[in-house]
Amino acid sequence: MMKLQSGGCEIYASGSIIPAGNNPVEMIFDEEMPPQKYTFSFDNDANGAVEKTTLKRSGMNTIEITFCNFNQGVDNATPAPLKLGTLNGKELLFSYRIDALNDSSVKIFNYAWYLKEPENEN
Repeated sequence: MMKLQSGGCEIYASGSIIPAGNNPVEMIFDEEMPPQKYTFSFDNDANGAVEKTTLKRSGMNTIEITFCNFNQGVDNATPAPLKLGTLNGKELLFSYRIDALNDSSVKIFNYAWYLKEPENEN
């Protein structure tokens, strides 16, 4: 088995998804009980010029992440991985890049999940 690492973190999972019909993407981690669920949605507002990402807790173990106005261009990405929780006693970090061409509703959602040993609080 091969281990992937980057920046002192284990790469837990990574991939690319073309969301079907611009529907939300759900990622569920069932290693721990209760399972952790992350829902990723794509939206556009009337302004359409400002890209923004919002996170909202929805229930005890669900986080909804909405990408708004990510519909023009490439390289819409996180500057650094975001800490979204813990998994198996390690910090769970998330990084993404979203590409959309020609104001299309078709998007390519690239993602990576990282696990990082917690830092000592001394």
